[in-house]
Amino acid sequence: MISLDKQHDEAMVLLRELEVLMHEDWVQNPYGGVNPVQFEIFQMTLSIRTGFGSEQAADIDGIRKKYKNLMEQMRAESKVAAA
Repeated sequence: MISLDKQHDEAMVLLRELEVLMHEDWVQNPYGGVNPVQFEIFQMTLSIRTGFGSEQAADIDGIRKKYKNLMEQMRAESKVAAA
């Protein structure tokens, strides 16, 4: 079992990565509004922020998997666009 301090530290690192990712150029919607990638990132950050200090802890491993899947998806799309 992971200690709460270690889990909190991991969550804060992941939260920071997601917040930085939200401001990347390829995530921004040039037409305004929120695109699906931004919405997915927002949901992950919200899960982390609301998970701590409540009875139900954030599923950090699940959020990390979503984050990795999102990054793989974006890499694949950028390779297709570059080809």
